[in-house]
Amino acid sequence: MITQCSNCQAQFKARSDLTGKEITCPRCKKPFTVAQFAAKPKPVPTKPAAEKAEAEGLSDTIYVYSVACALAVGMFALVLGQRSMRERDMEFRMFGGALIVIGAVLAIYSTVMRFVLYYKMWAAIQDGHARTSPAKAVGLLLVPVFNIFWAIYMFVGFGADFDSFAGRHSLRTDRLSKGLLIQYALLWIFLDISFVVLYVLPSFGIGRHLFGGVYASLGYAGGFRYVVMAWKMSNIVCTVWLLTIYVILSTRICRAINAI
Repeated sequence: MITQCSNCQAQFKARSDLTGKEITCPRCKKPFTVAQFAAKPKPVPTKPAAEKAEAEGLSDTIYVYSVACALAVGMFALVLGQRSMRERDMEFRMFGGALIVIGAVLAIYSTVMRFVLYYKMWAAIQDGHARTSPAKAVGLLLVPVFNIFWAIYMFVGFGADFDSFAGRHSLRTDRLSKGLLIQYALLWIFLDISFVVLYVLPSFGIGRHLFGGVYASLGYAGGFRYVVMAWKMSNIVCTVWLLTIYVILSTRICRAINAI
């Protein structure tokens, strides 16, 4: 068997019947008790810090560009699909139905990925000082009416909490723009309300005489028609504005989180 001197750490062979007996080390000439040498297990190699951070980081391609493209293409497909559904020709109606399905799938994808981003950005700063948990930050955005307040509190609050987190941990990273966060929250709220009032409710027959049967149509009620037209046209401007801010803001958030 292999034994090891407890004094000089020299290893050599010894008879098994010497186990537990004291002998003299042939190298350092000091006595030690014979015991079976047990080699320590080799440490499991770990990923380098940079590689680990990259693997766990937030990808611009997933959370920025794919979401922005899905939103843009999805909105275009929904509007064009709804216009096609108004035609009497069956082929146009089938084409419109297919576009609406595509638009809905893209809208669901973009919504899910944005909510995942919101969850991960709050999860990254949980050191006991954050004002809310990741699950609460995302979950309360789904509560009707209350989410109007919560959107502003959550987005603007994240900017403040991230700056505090970076200060506590001495992180060398750019701070998030409070102005961009406020704009994003307000645009998110406005378009959310517009989508429900101008599209969802009329689809169930609520307000159809005021807002029109489909999102791309105008209102039908006299002078109110022009208010509806202005409201719907403003949605186009706000959607482009929101997409622009989302690309800028989400890119900065991904880089800030990856720097943690």
